[in-house]
Amino acid sequence: MTLDPEATARVARRRGSARAAILESATRLFAQRGFANATVRDIATAAGADPALVKYHFGSKEALFLEVSQEHDEWREMLSGPLEALGETVVEALLDADEAGRGRSVFAALVRASDSVSVRQRLSRGMEEQFVRPLAARLEGPDAELRARLFAAQVHGLMTVLWVMGDRALQEADRSSVVARYAAALDATLRASR
Repeated sequence: MTLDPEATARVARRRGSARAAILESATRLFAQRGFANATVRDIATAAGADPALVKYHFGSKEALFLEVSQEHDEWREMLSGPLEALGETVVEALLDADEAGRGRSVFAALVRASDSVSVRQRLSRGMEEQFVRPLAARLEGPDAELRARLFAAQVHGLMTVLWVMGDRALQEADRSSVVARYAAALDATLRASR
């Protein structure tokens, strides 16, 4: 039997577009409802796909969630900037994050689903790969890794308060004051002990 190359290409495009639509719907629904309340059926329906395609493309709802949570290069770029301005750069970026933005939504969904071992491991791996290792490699001194971990903990703390808890008082506080104070704390964490 000979396969028609054009028919094969059409099937591949449909599969690819279904996969992309499922990822997009999952990102939105996980962010809106959290992991527990976003069902495979709801994700597939929102994507205009059969629920069986979720299993076909991702294996399980948890595997789909973990794929949605794969990080992007924004942090890598930001952390490669000048160390002297890193605290301010990071705080400004966190305050500027669009409420519907993918990074913010995915982080909130990850935190809400962190009762799952694999999600907790993903959060830990993300912190290690995105913050600790790249930053520790740029810092001098014997405690570079510790300072990078403390920096990551401070950043994740601010992300949690702003993006997960939605602290209105902090969100509505004088921006320049928030940036100046939190950036100073981050910068102090990065400085080597003398």
